Amino acid sequence: MCSAHMEELQMCGGTRNLKKQHEEQFVRWFEGKVREQYARGDVSAEMFALAKWTDNRARILHRCHINSWLFRAVDIEKNLVTQNSGVLVKGDPASIGNMCWYGVIKRMISLEFLGQKEVILFGCDWYDVPAASTSRGRGYNKDQFGVIDIDTTQNRYDNEPYIIARQAQLVFYVDVVNKPGWRSVIAIKPRDLFAMPELELEDSIDADKRINDLLRGQEDLTTS
Repeated sequence: MCSAHMEELQMCGGTRNLKKQHEEQFVRWFEGKVREQYARGDVSAEMFALAKWTDNRARILHRCHINSWLFRAVDIEKNLVTQNSGVLVKGDPASIGNMCWYGVIKRMISLEFLGQKEVILFGCDWYDVPAASTSRGRGYNKDQFGVIDIDTTQNRYDNEPYIIARQAQLVFYVDVVNKPGWRSVIAIKPRDLFAMPELELEDSIDADKRINDLLRGQEDLTTS
């Protein structure tokens, strides 16, 4: 739809201020196009509802259940011993490979659309991660067992904080001993899913030992 709108603008008035025109006019243009397609029966009622303007009021959430996980905003976890604000978003393999983004949820916003349809957005702080083709970066390291360490002082994408909540997977972060600011990523499976390990027995034992060492180090830091 974005490319179609850009092409239409070029046909009507050339390329001058094309980006600005696109940003200012796309929402209304998109609504009109979907309305036409809906009248012809080419799009679903859900798409038509999402193309309409949202309710002028938005709800701020502190927690929500989605994708079989409980998510919370990081600010309400300051006095809690549990962690539900870490998120992982996987990229589209067809366009950017298997790149993953890691971050923490700063805010949750619920938008209401026509027909009582709700879309929840997560506004996140995203950490600086490299392309999928490398296992090392300025603030990222992945070891031989697949354990990922991230420098949580290095942030990116400040101008693009939001994701649709259904894109998110839950992770939590464990402080790396003797590396201030660095944390290891621990992936969480939904409670109703089970995944059998694919590692050889020896590698599986070594990987479990590494994770246990990380958790033990976290306990030592907490009790010291």
